[in-house]
Amino acid sequence: MCEGIENFLREGTWHIGMLKGNFEDGNVEFQENVYDEKDADARPAMYFGFDEPLELWTIDPNIDKEDEEFEDGISSWDNALEVDEILGDDPSWCISTWAVECGIYYPKRSESFEKCPIAINEKMSYEEIRAAIVKYLSTL
Repeated sequence: MCEGIENFLREGTWHIGMLKGNFEDGNVEFQENVYDEKDADARPAMYFGFDEPLELWTIDPNIDKEDEEFEDGISSWDNALEVDEILGDDPSWCISTWAVECGIYYPKRSESFEKCPIAINEKMSYEEIRAAIVKYLSTL
């Protein structure tokens, strides 16, 4: 498990483009290196990882400001990941206990910012990140 997470962080890359759908429905599509402001169903976003976006690793700066998740903003990426965040919503209690008892360290997600082709940091607002994504995609 630790090796898999370390590999994900080491080998994962940033993907920047247009995101359609939402994670709650399990219906998400991502078009990399594409920007189409006329596509009302898609929005500029980015994620860290491999081929498919995972909600935990996706930065969607188009969240409604009244949404409770907006409260955390990008600053939540600076927090060290918890075992249950890595394993999903319903991790086995024995795996969680084992990880905690063994003192497994999970790095901050913000450490992956160093690999990002857009200069971002946890102090940026969603508006600033959205503008940076659009600017990046407009130059492709």
